[in-house]
Amino acid sequence: MRPRNRLGSRRGATLVEFATVLPVTLLMGIGAFDIGTLLIERQRVVQATFEATRYAAQGAAVVTDAQVQARAAAALEAFGVDTEGLQVSVDRYVADSDPVVTVQLQLPVHVVAGLLDLPTTHTESFTLLDQGA
Repeated sequence: MRPRNRLGSRRGATLVEFATVLPVTLLMGIGAFDIGTLLIERQRVVQATFEATRYAAQGAAVVTDAQVQARAAAALEAFGVDTEGLQVSVDRYVADSDPVVTVQLQLPVHVVAGLLDLPTTHTESFTLLDQGA
């Protein structure tokens, strides 16, 4: 009589376990990549918004709104962000007797897989004292 193989009943179990775990692991990895991409792009939008606001704070007599928009787009392009759909608004007003400028950027989110319910736009704004007013 031949001795019975103890692992015989486990034949194929590794393949079944692998086939069960692989899709879940891949989805988690792709989701983590999407979130990472979203956070990196958001930080780049924040930085470009701040840079455009600092530029706009030189004053309306020195810098036009169109120049601020161009500066924001150039900052995003320097970071490697696609500027398609970029909206820039520049608002100059007086708050507590101080002239201030607020720049707001809106940019559609660019994600890789789109598996998660993530925001569809990045919206950031900064307000600084208007030094040129």
